[in-house]
Amino acid sequence: MRPRIAVNCDVEGSPTPPPPGQGIPFRRERAAIYTDYLDAIYEAGGEPWVLPPDPRALGALDQVQGLVLVGGDDYSRSIPDPGAPPPRFQAIAPRREEFDIRLLRGALERDLPLLGVCAGLQLLVIEGGGRIIGDIEDETPGALLHRRRCPEDDHPRHAVRWSAPGPPGIAPEPEEVMSCHHQGVAALPDGWRVWGTAPDGVIEGAVGPGRWQVAVQWHPEHSPRDPFSRSIFSALVAAAAAGCR
Repeated sequence: MRPRIAVNCDVEGSPTPPPPGQGIPFRRERAAIYTDYLDAIYEAGGEPWVLPPDPRALGALDQVQGLVLVGGDDYSRSIPDPGAPPPRFQAIAPRREEFDIRLLRGALERDLPLLGVCAGLQLLVIEGGGRIIGDIEDETPGALLHRRRCPEDDHPRHAVRWSAPGPPGIAPEPEEVMSCHHQGVAALPDGWRVWGTAPDGVIEGAVGPGRWQVAVQWHPEHSPRDPFSRSIFSALVAAAAAGCR
């Protein structure tokens, strides 16, 4: 049996109906996910279960063996309280944020193998009591470019300094990765350790204290032909398979 891997998703559209006479009179939100994540899980031998951002979906945590927290925009909990949003802040839909927090807590209570990607890493940091860099360019003088300046640009690539040992079951680390984030990690939660950093010191990968907990700031699902990227999902699925019930 393929291990079942829960996957959260984004919320797009408007949470409120349009004014009378200005459109279809019902909510225009939709759940959305890049199929790269689903393809990567299938190809690694897992079965992705996409969970809609609804508390009723949390019961699926008792039927899955792993979790992927996908990328997205910025969590409001990354803003210091009190504080103003940093430059380039784009809020994740509140409905997704509330669900993601509960989903993560449920997974941690069950010690499910989990992979956090980009915003997924930042959510793990926020929930664990670490600290977030609100905007790398604004708060880290001399930092590398970690994001596209416009949608037409290619994703920047940069070198990574890897710390040993890496997570179990993952292929040898490459010399560089593809970045796509404007926020970052200032301090990891207790129990987490740095796996890799960019030359400017920004954390690009981390390993947690649980059964199998890995979080990366780049997007391995975007590189399906890269052995290193594939091995991250394969290692997650292998850890999940060990806990099948």
